[in-house]
Amino acid sequence: MKKFSCDNIVAYKPASFSGSLWNEASLTGNGKIGAMIRGGIAEDGIILNHIDLRHGGHTGVLQDVSDKLKEVRKLYADNKILEAGTLLEKEFQKKNCNPKPDTLLPLCELKLNFEVSGAVRDYRRITNMATSELKTSFVAGDMEWERSLILSRSSDIMAFEVKNATKTAVGAQKVNLSLSFSHFATATLGTTVKYEGGFIYFASKGVSGDFGVVVKVQTVGGNATTTADEIYVKGADSVLILAKPFIGEARDVAFRTIREEFLNLKGGYSKFALTAATAHKKLYDKVSLNLKANDDEDDMQSVLKTALSGETSANLLNRLFNFGKYLAVCGGEGLLTPAGIWQSNPNAENGNLKLSKNMPLIYGSVMASLNEDYILKLLDEYEKYSGDLKKNALRVYSASGYFVTDEFQSGSVLIGRTDSKTIHFVAVGAIVVNLFYNYYKISGDAKILKSRIFPFMKDVFAFYSDLLKLGGDGYYQTVPSVSGDSVIGNAIGGKVRADFHFASNSAIDFIAIKELLNNLIEASQVINVSGEAVWRDMLSRFPEFEVAGDGALKEYIRTPFITNEKTQGFCLGYGLFPIKNFIGDEALENASAVAVSKRILTAGAFQETQDILIAAEQLAHAGDAEKTQELIARIASFAMTDTGVCLAGDFVGNGLIKKSEPSPDFIANIGLSNLIADSIIQSAKGKLKILPLGISGLEVGEISNVATTIGALVTANWDANKGKLYVKITPKASQKIDIYLPNFVKKVKDKTQNLENGVIKNVALIASKTYIIEA
Repeated sequence: MKKFSCDNIVAYKPASFSGSLWNEASLTGNGKIGAMIRGGIAEDGIILNHIDLRHGGHTGVLQDVSDKLKEVRKLYADNKILEAGTLLEKEFQKKNCNPKPDTLLPLCELKLNFEVSGAVRDYRRITNMATSELKTSFVAGDMEWERSLILSRSSDIMAFEVKNATKTAVGAQKVNLSLSFSHFATATLGTTVKYEGGFIYFASKGVSGDFGVVVKVQTVGGNATTTADEIYVKGADSVLILAKPFIGEARDVAFRTIREEFLNLKGGYSKFALTAATAHKKLYDKVSLNLKANDDEDDMQSVLKTALSGETSANLLNRLFNFGKYLAVCGGEGLLTPAGIWQSNPNAENGNLKLSKNMPLIYGSVMASLNEDYILKLLDEYEKYSGDLKKNALRVYSASGYFVTDEFQSGSVLIGRTDSKTIHFVAVGAIVVNLFYNYYKISGDAKILKSRIFPFMKDVFAFYSDLLKLGGDGYYQTVPSVSGDSVIGNAIGGKVRADFHFASNSAIDFIAIKELLNNLIEASQVINVSGEAVWRDMLSRFPEFEVAGDGALKEYIRTPFITNEKTQGFCLGYGLFPIKNFIGDEALENASAVAVSKRILTAGAFQETQDILIAAEQLAHAGDAEKTQELIARIASFAMTDTGVCLAGDFVGNGLIKKSEPSPDFIANIGLSNLIADSIIQSAKGKLKILPLGISGLEVGEISNVATTIGALVTANWDANKGKLYVKITPKASQKIDIYLPNFVKKVKDKTQNLENGVIKNVALIASKTYIIEA
């Protein structure tokens, strides 16, 4: 059997087609355009998407309901919890204010039908993650067929080649195929589809004007016949299909411009693919992981089966890391969403950015350094529409500053939904702005901190300074409040309300806002501005976190609300990840880990894949290797297809993850990359941990160029079986840190490095000077 590297995702069977969800398709992208291909025998289908093509949402004027806030708080004080929790949502409904975010719109599907004769064998589909090229190959009769697809970053052109790759040309079968085109039902306004001289032209009209695609078929040998509804190729040595989408350009101009571009394109597929692969590989190679596997010849299905026992392997971890990294590179030109740039269902809602879960998984750990600039795209969006953030604050909470909500409308950052779960989740702004501050910690860019991040932090703080109210006990309260997707455990009106999203003093509020205040204090010292005294005074008035009798962190503080262990979400663990303000407080770390572990045990069937990943990150940062490994294996076993694509839930039905209809969730894939990186290198203020978790498959390997939140690039290679470790740390700024080494390291070669109980303390890092540890 031919060996494949861990840069390849290999499948030995065609993808199945499930409705309009291409869950097992092979994927590629150039950051802006996504392509999915089924990879069949006698037929293929290619869906093209464009990152700027969205549909399905509805907006409008954000109505003002802030005059009802006092009534909400009075109802709460009078213990009329149900009425308090639904009042604002009902007021929005009365005023016919019911926004919904847009989702990605699939652009088109190219349908190819091939004439293939003879028995088929040796079928394989390969996603080459290092080059971004997709290949399908098989033998039919005596002929070996090969189909290849790649997207160019520089030109936004997709190239798809079909050829007979048989080594001998004697009696070789020629390429015969037909190509037809279909668009989705959402493209109905002013639609043009025409076949003309080997070209297909398609255009429709969206919110940003015309959008469409131009397709060209060219052959080597043989001929191509164009009819009213297909292009038929007969007797060709090879066929090259080019396609290029356009958005917001007048269709006649786009048709003419792209046609000329195709006609002037020199060279065949090989030259085109080499150029496209070089641009992709430069991004893909920025961070690399190489684990020593016992063998590397398994297809993805076989690799995933190893996780059924609850174990992980080097093969599995390497491929999961690389695939998440690959998807981030392929889809990283805009705001990353669960559907990435590969949305296949025009009516799916899994394409929306949800800041409470998506953002931490994309940007919350050291793998944000794959391209730390990604998060600036979100900051760009907020700065562009900063007036909307002020409207959110003023019209819901009669507050100043910025109210950042969990979902926002396309073409603005106004509240995306007016349900109680969205409008009561007040912690989101602090969660997001703390991740912006992580950008500064990773990049060390004090200029951006001063000009952009710090002003944004202050505007988000201004909202909280109005929202927070001192209670009779002298501590701040947040009313209303929710803890993400969680629902309270109280019985309201005699029964537990599973759909009820209202509380006060959710722990996540104080986890997130405390970290915002700490970051403001630290940032003010970096850029030498005032305000520290006010923020320190506020911190002194925050209530202490509470721990239940069983040792678990309570989800609500100084309130009558009860933690519901059988509910979705893990916001109560955000102090471990992504916010990390429990680091160093052993009691709170332990209490948070206990709470997360209990919720996994009792509420696994309520959790989606992203929830499980967040829990795994939290337990990884708590040092629980066994449970972290178990959750990675759970996802690989029950929420992942043979091509490595994570689905939003368990489509098998084992009860360990929330059962759901198949729906691709590429943020979960990226989150797995982050989790594996965090199992090797963790960073927090003044701390760097190397291989903190002994997960199966990580015994021997190397990782390079991981950027950390201490502002240093880290490269490491190790062999736990031989007790060997080599670490290279290159800091951007001088600082002192403690470095935690793995248990298998008993001594270091440099005797000036005083290793005590696995820690080298007070290491003085000098800016731009490499620090080496060797054991």
